[in-house]
Amino acid sequence: MIKNNIKFICERELPVLFSSLVINVESIEKLYPDGYKAFFLSDEFCMAYTNGFIVVFSEMQGYPAYLYSILDKLEPLGFQEGRDFVIGMEEIAVNSDGSPVPTHSIKWCEQADWLQSVISSKQGNLVWHTSFNKEQRTFFDSIDDEYPWTQYWTFWYMNHPVLRDIKFKKLNVGYPLFRLDESYYDTVDKNEFKAVERHRLPFFIGSQFGVSPRIEKVLESNYKGFVTVLGKSLLSGHVAGVSVYKINNQELGEKLLFLKNWTGISQKVDEVFKVMSN
Repeated sequence: MIKNNIKFICERELPVLFSSLVINVESIEKLYPDGYKAFFLSDEFCMAYTNGFIVVFSEMQGYPAYLYSILDKLEPLGFQEGRDFVIGMEEIAVNSDGSPVPTHSIKWCEQADWLQSVISSKQGNLVWHTSFNKEQRTFFDSIDDEYPWTQYWTFWYMNHPVLRDIKFKKLNVGYPLFRLDESYYDTVDKNEFKAVERHRLPFFIGSQFGVSPRIEKVLESNYKGFVTVLGKSLLSGHVAGVSVYKINNQELGEKLLFLKNWTGISQKVDEVFKVMSN
């Protein structure tokens, strides 16, 4: 359901490595059959990462045959260079004598008005969507809670191509105090909670004191589905984020995904752009 060849990363900036193809997710939604979710889950694509705003493919080749094979699939669908994607090579961030190059944008990214970029000696080549900051700020401002920062992870949840269509389901007892808008979950009985469903996942709290409610008390031994676990400290109230796990023999198995409870914005990159704009 979630495991696939494209990795979801909770970061504003994504790295450009070797030869790279950067695609606007807005274009994928409009032009790719069945949109971003179908693209994300397709077996045709690999060696890529996304944050819900852009998708970056990388290939360790001077002539990126794989990247061009992707374009052979996308261009007949109406994808256009500049408007929907850009392609180019990672640029060297240090000179031959080891001194840093002046901080600047990536030249081949400048043709896309939806993309920002930076090259710095400390961070290499990075790209991000121009609308990221505004959309994230608007989302955070919409969180109706006295402590909105405890739900920052929901920004990544709502931008994940699969999870955004899935709700949580929780029991009416067995949980420590947590903060989450009720629109994200349904409160159900035990029979509904333990049923394997494609559109809803059982919800748990993970802390330094274990998992609540206790998995072996609420899921059958033959349960073969996935669950979500909100990681938080019951002492400080700090929220780490949300994980999706497989369940094996009433225990947490493989972790398929972790959505961090933070903004995803690197202060170092912001400082770099302050220098560039002066």
